[in-house]
Amino acid sequence: MTPTPVALLMVTLTLGAATSTAAPFAAPRQASGPAVAAASDAPLHEQARRARTATDHATVARQFRMRAEALSQELSVIDAELQKTPRGPRSGLRYKWPALDPLPGASLRQRAMELRRAEAESRRAAAHHTQLAVERGFSAE
Repeated sequence: MTPTPVALLMVTLTLGAATSTAAPFAAPRQASGPAVAAASDAPLHEQARRARTATDHATVARQFRMRAEALSQELSVIDAELQKTPRGPRSGLRYKWPALDPLPGASLRQRAMELRRAEAESRRAAAHHTQLAVERGFSAE
């Protein structure tokens, strides 16, 4: 008796589910998105969402500015590392199949791009909450 495709599918799904739950130490798949947006950002964004008074908005703006400065410092370190990466002639493999032979600083460039985006987003959020703090401060008087 040969197994039917439905039976094979059920066995595959069952074993796949069993192996995924049996290995809790396995790294979960990450959603496609910026690597910079970590779980530590969630409380800040939640606090920003809940801000109602001028003081709350000023506090959130200060935290966004501090986050932008931290990202800027991390970006300067990565830029210094990028300057140290060797630059040489490209190999034939790199021309024909660039994915098989990535450039030495490709991952650093990707991280720098993500940091620049996150820094710009933090600066925009800080400016927005500063404006809200000023508006709420004047409307309270």
